[in-house]
Amino acid sequence: MATFTKLDRDAMSALLRQYSVGALVEMAPIAKGTINSNFRVDTSAGRVFLRVNEGKAREEVEYEAALVDWLSARGVVTPRVISTSEGASAAAHGESWVTVFEWLPGREVARDEVTPAHTAAVGAALAKMHAAGEGFPQRRAGRYTPQLIEQRYQSFVRSKDAALSRAIHVLGDELAWLAGGDRTGLPSGVIHQDLFRDNVLWSDPEAAQLGGLIDLEQACDGAFAYDLAVCLNDWCFASDYKSDAAKALVAGYQSVRPLTPRERGGLWIEARAAAARFTITRITDVHLRAAAGGAVSPTDKDFRRYLARLERLKALGRGGFSRMIGLDDVTGAMPLQRK
Repeated sequence: MATFTKLDRDAMSALLRQYSVGALVEMAPIAKGTINSNFRVDTSAGRVFLRVNEGKAREEVEYEAALVDWLSARGVVTPRVISTSEGASAAAHGESWVTVFEWLPGREVARDEVTPAHTAAVGAALAKMHAAGEGFPQRRAGRYTPQLIEQRYQSFVRSKDAALSRAIHVLGDELAWLAGGDRTGLPSGVIHQDLFRDNVLWSDPEAAQLGGLIDLEQACDGAFAYDLAVCLNDWCFASDYKSDAAKALVAGYQSVRPLTPRERGGLWIEARAAAARFTITRITDVHLRAAAGGAVSPTDKDFRRYLARLERLKALGRGGFSRMIGLDDVTGAMPLQRK
């Protein structure tokens, strides 16, 4: 459900003339994501990835470019932003800002291709990114703070859409539970916030050879445990959580950056918070938009998939979840404290 900006060949050629990347040969939209317009662009000098950042201020686009440069310089493999001929990190296109990235070869893996070897590599790469972000001078809050998630929930809480009835009830209880506790005190820094399967490229998928991390547009300050929980919910769930994949993800992460006792005890809570977030954003960004246009939501963006994760996490409980991810001993870990 990407919202494609209409770029014909003339408009694309005009954009490319602001860069030293060669003349347009071929272009094709990439139907990924729910917000931006993405294009694969072949030029006389090679291939690039072009993104029209829908609805973003210039400072948001510049933050991502600066972060990508910072992480790349510290060993994180991610496609760098190509500057315009005048040295800017973004070019104007109407009311939007365009970023052009180096093309990173490789492909994502399908859900049924994911093995523990893949999740171990992802865990290690995420921890490396967390470590590499230390000292990054720019600070910004994410677009999915508890307050903003609550606002999104309130926007549909009185909806008469029968498909949302159960979700509204479950989410209301969950947000109240999360708001009634203290999730502070977790080690924090720059997080990806959206390291799903489609944001990891594999140079050799069969050998679980990771090629690079992409799409840092949602990166922000946040808790490292929350970032790991986002990965757990995407990479390690099919019809239920896959314990072998989850254990490998956490072990891979800890091979680079061991979790603190507070993180070990709080990861279940962060997984629930992440599941609630994605249930809500898929309702607001996908389901409601599709319904307004008389369409059916894409199956791969169905909010019920994340509602199922949330309900499963609640059923597992802290102990069951900890054992499932290979953290049997959470002695001394701080639970969510009631206010």
